[in-house]
Amino acid sequence: MINITKMAIKQHTYFLYIFICLYCITYTNLVQGQACVDVYAIAAPASLTLQPSIVDTLLGDLNDITTITTDVPIASPMGGATFNANANELIYIEEGGAIPDLNTIDGISGNNTEDDVDVLGISELQYNCGNDILYALQETNTEPPSGNFQLVALDNTTGNTTTIGGPITTPTGIVPGTSTIDTENNIYFFIHESSSGTYVLNTIDIDTGLNTSFTLPFTPIDIDYDLFNNQLVAISSNLEVILIDATAPDTQTTIGTISLSGATLHTGNAAIDPFTQRLFCTGETDAGLQQLYTIDLTTATITNTANTPYQLSNLLTTIPCVPIPDFEFDGTCLGQNMQFNADISIGANAWTWDFGDPGSPNNTSTEIDPTHFYAIAGTYTVSLNITGCIGDANVTQEVTILTPPQPELPDSVFTCEHEILLDPGDFPDVSYLWITGQSSQTIVAFADETWYYVDISLNGCVIRDSVYVDLSEADTTSEVWEADEITFCEGTDAILMPDITGESYQWSTGDETPEIPVTAGIYQITVTQGECELIDEIEVFFVSELPVDLGNSAITVCALEYILDPGEIAGADYLWSTGDQTQTINVDAAGEYWVEVTLGDCTNSDTITLNLIAFDPPSLGPDSLKVCESQPLTLDATTTGANYIWSNGETSPMLEVPNDAPGLYWVDIRVGNECETRDSVYVEFVPDLSVDLGADRALCEGVDLILDSGVRDAVNIWSTGELNDSITITSPGTYSVTVDNGGCVDTDEVTISAHLPETINLGNADGSDVTICPALSESVTLNAGNGNNFVWSSGETTSQIVVSTGGTYSIEKIDDFGCTINATVNVLEVCSSIVQFPNAFSPNEDGFNDVFRPKGRFIENYQLAIYDRWGKVIFESNDIEVGWDGFNKGVRAELGVYVWFITYTNSDGEAAVEQGNLTLVR
Repeated sequence: MINITKMAIKQHTYFLYIFICLYCITYTNLVQGQACVDVYAIAAPASLTLQPSIVDTLLGDLNDITTITTDVPIASPMGGATFNANANELIYIEEGGAIPDLNTIDGISGNNTEDDVDVLGISELQYNCGNDILYALQETNTEPPSGNFQLVALDNTTGNTTTIGGPITTPTGIVPGTSTIDTENNIYFFIHESSSGTYVLNTIDIDTGLNTSFTLPFTPIDIDYDLFNNQLVAISSNLEVILIDATAPDTQTTIGTISLSGATLHTGNAAIDPFTQRLFCTGETDAGLQQLYTIDLTTATITNTANTPYQLSNLLTTIPCVPIPDFEFDGTCLGQNMQFNADISIGANAWTWDFGDPGSPNNTSTEIDPTHFYAIAGTYTVSLNITGCIGDANVTQEVTILTPPQPELPDSVFTCEHEILLDPGDFPDVSYLWITGQSSQTIVAFADETWYYVDISLNGCVIRDSVYVDLSEADTTSEVWEADEITFCEGTDAILMPDITGESYQWSTGDETPEIPVTAGIYQITVTQGECELIDEIEVFFVSELPVDLGNSAITVCALEYILDPGEIAGADYLWSTGDQTQTINVDAAGEYWVEVTLGDCTNSDTITLNLIAFDPPSLGPDSLKVCESQPLTLDATTTGANYIWSNGETSPMLEVPNDAPGLYWVDIRVGNECETRDSVYVEFVPDLSVDLGADRALCEGVDLILDSGVRDAVNIWSTGELNDSITITSPGTYSVTVDNGGCVDTDEVTISAHLPETINLGNADGSDVTICPALSESVTLNAGNGNNFVWSSGETTSQIVVSTGGTYSIEKIDDFGCTINATVNVLEVCSSIVQFPNAFSPNEDGFNDVFRPKGRFIENYQLAIYDRWGKVIFESNDIEVGWDGFNKGVRAELGVYVWFITYTNSDGEAAVEQGNLTLVR
């Protein structure tokens, strides 16, 4: 760590620093992480919004780094923000909820690094980048009167504090925003107003905790610490610029008076740039415009005025203690330029790079974000040295240059196939990412004409390879012939030709014509279409006669229809006397039918005479039939033009079977002299079914309900899919069952609704726990409502009980639906502290309201103090029963408004502070 001391910065060096930083500010202008000083503030565009921002001190523009919006008014109080230059973080207090929160955000991105840390009574934040500690003032109440503070080290991640030194009494409190810190000598400064109306500068030695105070001969608007001159810079209410020696605050020098008309400066909102000796502060014109002023500390003159869009609070400058070099890099492939980025460094205005590549003529650079080309793969040590407004620093990192994979995709691919496999090559330890989103080594390309590319990554080295794929010439088929063989008749001239056309033909015989004469054998052809060649082969057969056979020349068939089939001949054409051209036909009438089959020049035919007797054999059903005994059974064998003989001698088409005569029944059926058939069935009668699931009903949550069909030795099919006699249900709905005993079928359904038991609330209306104060003989009635069988955890069995002691009480009862309901409540013994003050009293000795004192209970360590309008204590009491009688040192106090202030310990053991005004009347 580099510590800056005043003595080490001689005059010529000091001006050199100023020159360098002026150049830095002019050149980079708000480039984060580089400038000597950036100016931050917290803007409040609306009551529900805060915007931590970087301020353009020339134009007044705000670069919002984040926006905080809530549903309640919020603010950041003066003195409630500071900047950690070591980590580039803005730390600020947000007020709006019951307890103020401390937030820490990144000074560039605005992302939260710590959020919503409770900090009650914390103010005047100052970050010491020298020891990396956040300091603040914390209000205490260990001893009255009000305005007691303690310097603490504050943990911004937990809100925990560590006390430094003893308590400091400030009768009227701190002047908000008038704290600052000397990070070189570890001195914390702040200003408070004395009881006499003067202002006091407090200097606290952070190392020892020793506090020294100095009365200021002027009324300050703000102070800030000048790092280079070890002095405080103050602005008085008369707009004087006053320099205060930080080591001897009694030594003060007035530089001059700021010329400012038609405007007022805001208290506690000034920040110094020690490198350029400029002071920034905010104010407001008579017309209501918010303005940012830049003041030259050497002349006390305003050098720039800029309008800001909103009122700003907590104006502060980011002054690093030491330069912090850092850089990032991208591009680790051999053959590529590597990009270096140093704009994440802190406190830099000059950069010197050494790329660790002495063989390169460009091994060094002074750019902020340079590039470098490494000609050889390997590991290089890169060094960055930064020169800042506050010193030099160096950092190194190792950079590994990798030999990239060498992908093997061609520049373009043309194919007549409908798809193609793209493979850039198999490389170890790499990952692939295609334009299609696939991460496999290979992909299949389908598009007619398009570019494909793949990114191949090896430890940060990324190589992209691309290929142009053209499948536009792919034919819809890759076959010349649909069949693998073809048949011709012997003795005919057989001519073979392809099924597709092309631009040229090449036969295995050497012919190049579209068709060729053939004999038996295998022939191959190549058909050219554009740039695509289609190759196929076919085998040629010859037959002496086509085998056409419809069977016997005349047949009789008992059926409604009949299929005629002459046999399958590959490649042949069929023509029937019916006009059909399929291999087979389905006929439904008697008559003569012929078929002619043609294959090339071969033709053969056959004829058949069909005597088709329309006969549709009936069916009496399954061989075994179960029938419900209450249902009549009729066996039906009706067939057109038929004669019938039943097993019992009946000759009608249908037979009625009585339910008391089970057994085997058959029927003989004859149509004409040629068609005859018999069918039989065994008939069994079964008892009737009666399924009843009961009436619709309600179901208690958590209670199971059994539904039973009431039928045994049958198939039960429930709507749930279960097949048991009974089912168990746990949720409401409509349930049904179908019961089948093989002959009878019956069904029933039932609707089960959900019964939602009442909710018992034994606590408050919002469901919270109940509190009582036994010391005040308080009790509470716990009411469980209507129902049956009440059982309390206390043993009582009534619907309500009276409780006068704390504890956990529970109730179990059964409602009118039989549902069991439970409830529990915590009865807490709480005797809360109460303090109530009147706002006026009249000490006129009329016996009514003659003494000012509070009414209170359950409090300890009570202390009351009453102040006059000049801040002097005129009455004190540590007994709540002893109040003020309106006299001050034996003399009647003047009529008017007075301030009261009390401290006490409440019933929770916590220190409490309250204050208010009272009016004395007579």
